Amino acid sequence: MTSKARENYDVVIVGASIAGCAAAIMYAQQGLRIALLDARSDIRAHKVLCTHHLQPCGAPILQRLGATEKLLALGMVETVPKFWTPWGMITPDAAENSPPPGFNVRRETLDPLLRQLANDYQNVDLLLGHRVSGLLTKNGTTAGVYGTEQGSAFTVEARLTVGADGKDSTVARSARCDSVSASNGRFSYFAQLSGLERPDGESSLSWFMDPDVAYLLPNDGGISVLVVFPALDKLGPFADDLSTAFLAYANALPGAPPVRREHIVGKIVGTKHFSTTLTDPVGNGFALIGDAAATNDPLWGIGCSWALETAQMLVDATAQMLTETTSHTLDSHRNVNAALTEYRSARASMTKHIDYMSGYAGGRKFTAIERLLISAATHDHDEAQRFYLFGSRLIPAEQYLSTRSVARAAQKHLRHCLRRRSVAGT
Repeated sequence: MTSKARENYDVVIVGASIAGCAAAIMYAQQGLRIALLDARSDIRAHKVLCTHHLQPCGAPILQRLGATEKLLALGMVETVPKFWTPWGMITPDAAENSPPPGFNVRRETLDPLLRQLANDYQNVDLLLGHRVSGLLTKNGTTAGVYGTEQGSAFTVEARLTVGADGKDSTVARSARCDSVSASNGRFSYFAQLSGLERPDGESSLSWFMDPDVAYLLPNDGGISVLVVFPALDKLGPFADDLSTAFLAYANALPGAPPVRREHIVGKIVGTKHFSTTLTDPVGNGFALIGDAAATNDPLWGIGCSWALETAQMLVDATAQMLTETTSHTLDSHRNVNAALTEYRSARASMTKHIDYMSGYAGGRKFTAIERLLISAATHDHDEAQRFYLFGSRLIPAEQYLSTRSVARAAQKHLRHCLRRRSVAGT
């Protein structure tokens, strides 16, 4: 691209990862013209620090993008997890009405596929190696972006600018968006394992050890992803000798398969102080999606699916308006901002869940109510499924943690305790 302003687009999207590619594909399906920019030059680029998990709430969007069957052909694993807790195992798929599965797929498989699917649309210009520096403004509203590509300046004008450029979003920073951050009381390390015996086949295994958490996720390519989230007071040994501490921690997980040094593929990667951030997702002529709008605790494995969900929310709120109006007039900008208000309202449905995750990220132990809900889930199939649906964001936090839900779990748990006491007394 030269230093000259490129032909106007309907939408310019900064960041060609999950959220950005999903939004580009869905906008393109509506016939809109999209510029999809990414600072990285390689179409095979992918995020490394990730649970590589898609929660069930993202599955319908993956299908909408035309990606599901292609990813399954590449080895994506369909899975419902099992949860180890101090009060027993939670097995959501043990009931007859098995809950919807999620997917495990490595980002080195997922990211390039989504980028290629976006690039296959003739009305999407995938512009790799384009580093955005700031926002263009016209008549007081955001009108695109500017930056550099191989040392040359570029500008891209569009009626709507979308920041899908991750935790340290240039779009959010340039727009001076309001945000709220919270510190994390756990650190995390991720390793890809090859040749590991999977004791439960394709089932993902999760350990909620109060307050530590860990996951073992079967993935494509015969790889298992092991993720550990210990409390910060356990950081010392990991800082001194990462591989030794990681292996010791992995082999202390109840019921986990033995993990040896030769199982580890590549580097153990992680983060010591991963703060959570909630950012106002809408401004004058622009919107934020994915991690640019909310950086969530990776402990819940929700980031990939919420990237898909926020992209869909934005497209559903704005695509019709963008297809019906083609000008860059003041009235058109007002229509854009009105549609963005709808996106903000849709995005607000996630706030309670984000607040819950941010609070738990502090490293605290379970509350009495949480212990009750989890205990009930270890011996009641319906409660097990509700626990899973809550963690998968298929039911909202306010529903799962409601007085009615807690009372129902308490009744079931009490009946279970009475039955056990009765059996013990016979």
